[in-house]
Amino acid sequence: MKNKLIPIKHVQLKFIIPAVLFMNLQLSGQVGIGVENPDPSAILELNVNNLAAGSKKGFLGPRLALASNTDVATIPNPATGLLVFNSGTNVNLNYVGYVFWNGTEWRKLDGTSIAIGTVGTLNCNSVSLTPDTYTSGVPYTGTMSVPYTGGNGGSYPAQSIGPVNGLTATLVPGNFSNGAGTLYYNITGTPTVSSPSVTTFSINIGGNMQCGGRIRQCDFCWSGSILVR
Repeated sequence: MKNKLIPIKHVQLKFIIPAVLFMNLQLSGQVGIGVENPDPSAILELNVNNLAAGSKKGFLGPRLALASNTDVATIPNPATGLLVFNSGTNVNLNYVGYVFWNGTEWRKLDGTSIAIGTVGTLNCNSVSLTPDTYTSGVPYTGTMSVPYTGGNGGSYPAQSIGPVNGLTATLVPGNFSNGAGTLYYNITGTPTVSSPSVTTFSINIGGNMQCGGRIRQCDFCWSGSILVR
């Protein structure tokens, strides 16, 4: 069966969908947009190789704000494998990115959870810093490890704390482990003090965390010249 080519240059979006539907229903063949011979494994292939640099286009999927990782009201009866882009604007679900329905819940493309992450406790007495000393005026790069317990496997957003004494603690977005795990903060900057002068970072992450009697804070946690609170 002959494949059909839809040239990108002269096709408007309002004409693409009817054309694709017609070809699927009437011809049961492959559809190529911007390519004459779609890959044999694809029912639909979008190709921008023939567009000039500076004029290339991407694929923009449906965008919406899911209310939770198990939301089946925004899209009733989602099919397994359904793909959407979550805007993260719902207060109950702040993850931003493409997600798919796995038959039970919405998941990131890597299969991890998009539920808002929580942990039970930050193990403040086990915080470590590598290297554990710094010198005023000398650029510093290190890693602060903050163990926790009671993780729910949910996601947490990026964090940037500081600068404090010329140092900034940054955390890339990710997912808590189910149970015990460790958060790794990158510590960078040019310190304005030298060890053993203390630099204090206040960490607030993962919901109802308790450390030293303070809710959602790691309080008075020493690691060389770093105090986490």
